[in-house]
Amino acid sequence: MKSTDINSIVIDGLNVCYWSSNDASSLDIGLLLTLCIALADDGLPFLCFFDANTRHALFEKEGEKAVNAYVTLTSGALTSYFVEVPGRKQADQFILQKANSDNGHIISNDQYRDYQKVYTWLKDGSRLLKGTSADNHLMLPDLHLNRRVRKDYSLAVLTLKEKLGIN
Repeated sequence: MKSTDINSIVIDGLNVCYWSSNDASSLDIGLLLTLCIALADDGLPFLCFFDANTRHALFEKEGEKAVNAYVTLTSGALTSYFVEVPGRKQADQFILQKANSDNGHIISNDQYRDYQKVYTWLKDGSRLLKGTSADNHLMLPDLHLNRRVRKDYSLAVLTLKEKLGIN
């Protein structure tokens, strides 16, 4: 797939953070930061949604540095790219509604089976971009993306802001 074939990208933020190859239950916000920097490098427009419990999950699994990065993403200058959905709502509903209205692609390893009757385009999977991490690299074959995962979250956030033209 060529990036020119993509109108917009909607990211399932918490899902991407779970792509760590070390342990299926571990989280790594560095995966998401690496992804967003790569999308910005390629000039691909994106919007990332998070479940309301993301901050708590990050704190439990990764600690304060990850939470600080998350808070920076979901407040202030980056809120046009990163959104935390209201409590008691799943990010899936917002992700699918946005991708549907924009004819966009979704980055997530979720199949969204519960929503295939409403969003019939999910059945063929052509707008679902799936990835993983291996050997400390984030990989998304559909976007020809293979990047070393960033571990310095504060530097990654600064890099992302710079690439998005945000001071």
